[in-house]
Amino acid sequence: MAKKQDIVALRSEIEERIKKAFSHESPKLLSLTAIYNTKSEKRKIIFKDKLKELTAQGYLLPLKLGNRILYLSTAALRAVLSQLPSPEGSAPPPEVATTTKSLGIQVAYDALKFAQGGFSAVLISDLQRKMGIPLHDLHHALMEEVQAGRASLHRATSPNFPEEVWGSAIRLPGESEPYITVTMP
Repeated sequence: MAKKQDIVALRSEIEERIKKAFSHESPKLLSLTAIYNTKSEKRKIIFKDKLKELTAQGYLLPLKLGNRILYLSTAALRAVLSQLPSPEGSAPPPEVATTTKSLGIQVAYDALKFAQGGFSAVLISDLQRKMGIPLHDLHHALMEEVQAGRASLHRATSPNFPEEVWGSAIRLPGESEPYITVTMP
């Protein structure tokens, strides 16, 4: 029993160290070694597992730079973005609204892709759950992404998906099979 308690304590310690590395108010891009450097294999495994967990929860945003992955705190990014000035009483231009929507989809997609070990086909139902937006809005946004060449939709390769997956699928007129996954660059 002591070993299980030791692992739980170690996981908590590592999570706190990761969050402390990103506790600054200005966004910072940090590498794995800048966040937590250890030679212990056990600690490395728990550390990488915690990074995946925090990324899937939306706390961290992984960004690829060549063959390196850097991490950014989503809270710090939101704080900086909320301080950007906007013209009084005017809505953002349509291209800005589309870019913001695209960024939201891309961030959620990247987090899900990372959480599933880099496999690029993400279920539309998972994307909808991650983003927390109405399914109709997600379908509309995904179709805009597809038309802009920033995403592609894919049909099911197996009939053994839960009803939730089939219920979130995009059905196009004239198409016999629904689209259940999306991939993005």
